[in-house]
Amino acid sequence: MEELLSGGNLAVFRTCFSQVRWNRDNRSHGSCVAQNQRGSFNENGAGIFSNLARILWDNNIVDASTKLPFMTMEGDSGFYARGDLNMISAIEPISINENLDNPFDRGWERDYGPQMDALAQAWNRARNFSPKITDAFAKRREMETFIDRIDALPDPDLGTNSHGESLDYDNNGFARKLKTAIKILDYNPDTQVISLGTSGLGGWDDHNDADNYLDRMRNLFRGLRSAVAHIQQTGKIGSINIMVMGDFGRGVNLNSAYGWDHGNLQTFYVLGGKDYFNVPRLIGKSVLDTSGSANRLYLKPKPGTYWFEPISIASTLYSIDGVTNPGVLTDNRPVITPLLRS
Repeated sequence: MEELLSGGNLAVFRTCFSQVRWNRDNRSHGSCVAQNQRGSFNENGAGIFSNLARILWDNNIVDASTKLPFMTMEGDSGFYARGDLNMISAIEPISINENLDNPFDRGWERDYGPQMDALAQAWNRARNFSPKITDAFAKRREMETFIDRIDALPDPDLGTNSHGESLDYDNNGFARKLKTAIKILDYNPDTQVISLGTSGLGGWDDHNDADNYLDRMRNLFRGLRSAVAHIQQTGKIGSINIMVMGDFGRGVNLNSAYGWDHGNLQTFYVLGGKDYFNVPRLIGKSVLDTSGSANRLYLKPKPGTYWFEPISIASTLYSIDGVTNPGVLTDNRPVITPLLRS
């Protein structure tokens, strides 16, 4: 973390705090994740990236010819929840994994491609349809080739830092996801968003025996350090950014099982995106809340200092894509003003 901060590549916000959840005594995984991924306290609403996709579509920023505008490396995700949105297939997310297994691969049917194409054309002619079936086959062939080209890109050689430590990615699932995501974002300017979780590092629900937390955090930041070096190598540190957040924070004191129970204050990390973000930054001061029982101690924002609801992350994402009134989608939560360049 210190290396990324001193290199001017990381913003750390220490007071991402939900007063709304605090008032409701809400510190449950499902509810907090659902709200964070929707950018709203409506847990049945559309996800942040579904909203963004529809906005970009309606403003002709993405269209049917845009290649892979939205991708997910975490399977089904609340970021792409439909809610009440009328979604369009062209902007639905494509699911991939860290090995970039080709979702458009025709595999066994490749040998039958000419016959399948002929049948599609015959079907269209017989029923006087528009050539949608033929177009779909052609699109799949095009995308299969496109993904294969990205997959064939060599892994980056990231060299070493000033201490002589290797910057190359570690061999774990999270690091491989980051590497694949940066390759895609570098190769394909059409891709707007790739969402990914931290699977590959282990679980983070540290109610007991949390002694391996430091190793997980080291692995997390080693992966992020490699990703930043990778982005710098592409020359796109101004346009590619990484955001890291959780579902909620944790208590301060260890419980009787030597772990931390759920809280409401978390740290939010932003890397890259220097064309529109102020980095490096270290924002927010916290104080210990001692109003509860002795075995439940939490951090809260220091009165009079800057803090924001997790929902403001969604407002900030909408804002950098040109939405001038993001609060309409986020329960009137404002953007994270210290992060954005004026």
